[in-house]
Amino acid sequence: MAFNSSTTDLTANSFVTVTEADAYFSDRFGYEKWPTSSKIKKQLLLMASLRINQESFNTTNTTDDRELQFPAKTLTNRYGVVIADTVVPDEIKNATYLQAYSYLREGLFDNDELADLQMVSSLSESTNDGSRSYTIKKIQVDVICAQAKTQLKLLPGIWVQGNKVGYIKR
Repeated sequence: MAFNSSTTDLTANSFVTVTEADAYFSDRFGYEKWPTSSKIKKQLLLMASLRINQESFNTTNTTDDRELQFPAKTLTNRYGVVIADTVVPDEIKNATYLQAYSYLREGLFDNDELADLQMVSSLSESTNDGSRSYTIKKIQVDVICAQAKTQLKLLPGIWVQGNKVGYIKR
């Protein structure tokens, strides 16, 4: 799947551009692990956008053919300002950046290589009287991270039910 972040393209599959993500992380403390590889950045942003897009948002798309739920019609931000139907809300963008970074934080990448999108297995070895035991660690990528949820809650009319986050149009 090719990376496409154009808000005017019906086949767009990312809420943000690599340039926007670079700018977001360059101004923030604690995000030094943001990769230098454009390929890895695109994969992270694609995974994060597609994951956030799976959430239950009560939106009306600008067209029925659009892959992503945003940009959307008739939305307002938390200050009551109408969001143009050609714009992805900042809260969705911020959630995308944070979700993408959470995949790095959880160890889904090693040496700039993308790991299995469903889980990562890592082996740890411990010796006990000459015998070896192995522990497999699996990391799921289908959960919205807490920081991304915090951003989604900033949209008006948000509710959280389990891992589902919703957006009520105004």
